[in-house]
Amino acid sequence: MTDKDKKLSYRRVTARCVLSRDYFVDTSRLDVRNSQIENVSDEAWSSLRVVDRVDLSGNRLNTLPPLLLTENITFRGIFVHGNPLYCECDERWLAPWLTSLCSALHEPDSVKCHAPNWLSVRSIVSLRSDDFCRNPYTERFVFTFTVCRQR
Repeated sequence: MTDKDKKLSYRRVTARCVLSRDYFVDTSRLDVRNSQIENVSDEAWSSLRVVDRVDLSGNRLNTLPPLLLTENITFRGIFVHGNPLYCECDERWLAPWLTSLCSALHEPDSVKCHAPNWLSVRSIVSLRSDDFCRNPYTERFVFTFTVCRQR
């Protein structure tokens, strides 16, 4: 077995955070799906940039770090569906980044927003940048208030 054939699989373990490890450098696949992971440290993401396939599906990730935009990370397979991702204004970079992954992103339409409620269960790759920052409930209230005020 060559170094690049090393696979790490920790399914259904309870871990709150994936931290950087020296052995990530020699790992080709990391499988930590359904492990209740809430966070992946920036250092771990940096270490994972050489890993071909990363499966983080079915965890408790609320966000992915903007670091992913600047690191030269080229996954052949990344799995992030089944996480309760927040789609707030600061996360608007997610849609274009996920779309840029093309075929490397497993089940792209299954990567959905968990919050805020007006974006809940919408596929992130289907969203425009404005969708992350626009609260239709607030806009309706402001519009209604403006109309009533002009009478």
